[in-house]
Amino acid sequence: MSLLIKNAKVVDGSGSPWYWGDVFVQDKEIKRIDRKIDDVKADRTIDAEGLVLTPGFVDIHAHTEGTIVFHPEMECDVTQGVTTDILGLCSYSPYPDKATYMETLTRNMARNVLWYRTHFANSPYDWHSLTEYAQVVMSRRPAINVMPLVGLASVIWKAGYKPQAETDARKMKPAEMAKAKDLIRQGFAEGAWGFSTTRDYNPNQYVDPDDVIEMLKVVGECKRTWFPHTTHVCTPEGVREGIEWAKKAGVKLHIAHFNVIPNFSPGTVNTVYEALGIVDTARDQGMDVTFDVMTWFNYCYPPHTLMHNLRHLARVYPDKPPRGTQSVEEFGKAAQSSDYRNEIKNTIEQYIHRAAIRYGYFYREHLDSVILLNTSDERLEGKTLGQLAKERGGDPKDMYYDLCFETSPILKTSPNTIVIWPLTTGYPYEGNVLKALSHPLSVPSIDTPTYGVPVEEHFNSNTYGAFPRGYRVLVDHGVEMEEAIKKMTGYPARIVGLTDRGFVREGMKADLVIIDPVEFGPGNNLINATERAHGISYVIVNGKIVMDNGKLTQERPGEVLLRGQKSVPKA
Repeated sequence: MSLLIKNAKVVDGSGSPWYWGDVFVQDKEIKRIDRKIDDVKADRTIDAEGLVLTPGFVDIHAHTEGTIVFHPEMECDVTQGVTTDILGLCSYSPYPDKATYMETLTRNMARNVLWYRTHFANSPYDWHSLTEYAQVVMSRRPAINVMPLVGLASVIWKAGYKPQAETDARKMKPAEMAKAKDLIRQGFAEGAWGFSTTRDYNPNQYVDPDDVIEMLKVVGECKRTWFPHTTHVCTPEGVREGIEWAKKAGVKLHIAHFNVIPNFSPGTVNTVYEALGIVDTARDQGMDVTFDVMTWFNYCYPPHTLMHNLRHLARVYPDKPPRGTQSVEEFGKAAQSSDYRNEIKNTIEQYIHRAAIRYGYFYREHLDSVILLNTSDERLEGKTLGQLAKERGGDPKDMYYDLCFETSPILKTSPNTIVIWPLTTGYPYEGNVLKALSHPLSVPSIDTPTYGVPVEEHFNSNTYGAFPRGYRVLVDHGVEMEEAIKKMTGYPARIVGLTDRGFVREGMKADLVIIDPVEFGPGNNLINATERAHGISYVIVNGKIVMDNGKLTQERPGEVLLRGQKSVPKA
């Protein structure tokens, strides 16, 4: 198929000023760019007068490992202009095989946090290498491109290191370390683009730092990028630690979801400034460090996930973890007793000072900012726990605990209730997203487990609106359009090492987006999280139109992009 785009304002992804141009696409590539192209015949011509042509957006922090298989049309990405996802973040990667991927998720994550593990468990899809996972994805004809990483959790689990609690923490055995290193090298040999870790989830939080650094040295030797989820999502301490480890290992660093949670303690400073200062200092000293920012940092939790958070808090922070906290199942059974629930509450209240950075906002004044959605009850819908507490004469903290333990009267009439935490974008910290996103080393990201079509879970607002919101946050506060587009295209492509996408240039792959620069923005919010973006007309992936004048087509021309390989071998 050949395609001619006429009369466009071309923003090429480099940050350079826009220019008028026509763009001719053929055989997946941008073949020609000129002020006027009138001497070629194309199968399709699009008149982009009054619109802006940009490269396809690159989401550097995605969790679409399962979504791309079960919803390959990827509506949520396509409708906001994302044409390439980097997946396997936060340490959980499909590599090295399906069995390991399933086991690490099942043993270490809350029930249905990543819903597609159930889909995979009941599906015929199987793989025993990164190459075979890529073949599974390609068999589903994805609408967008994906770029896989190697995850630390998956690697060490496969190597035999499987800690579940602090009592299991130990140095990795020499044989485990040797196998982990071999797996990392093999993943890179098969085309993985980098290495992801986390400090907040099992089994990673129990790995000795020196062991992590030892594995990171392999990442540096193979000239790949490290993508750490630093301590407590992102804190100044976690950022500092990540930079120190990267220096010791000699590895390039890209910090995941740089949404620094404010310290709400009286008299403290906004910690996002401290964290950015640490990054600036490292950069001044010669470190190659970048980061991404979730443009909405509002998290949605079903009650069973809140129970998982309580278990984690009660198990990790006390000197002597209470009984019944070794597994989600054990905790859920014990929590059916009111005496046990009181024991957990008392434990948390006693030790909350240790977890203030991560959990303090659950229990202080910002608890009454927590919003209930998907309640099917107009008396509850869209209200905060603070509002409901005032209406009913209760305490928002007690309401929170009741939701966590699934004993709340609300759940009897509204069992599908979802709890929304405003976190850093709640008043008065909206400026933190702008501050981080406008930093020259930042790019926007979706992060949240994304879905191709609506399912029985409430979406995070990022799922359908992260990139349009990022664009609006930037340009509405004075950032030039070209710089905003660069952060969504050429810059993330450079960070991850993608050389044939991210720019509107002759010879590049034809991943393109056409937007109205004035209208482009999110159509969704917390309550209507799945509404599509405004002001986006066309999305083109590998030269084929996947969104045509605002409507999805039947085209699914995406590819699994493997570093050093041109295509995925056929199964």
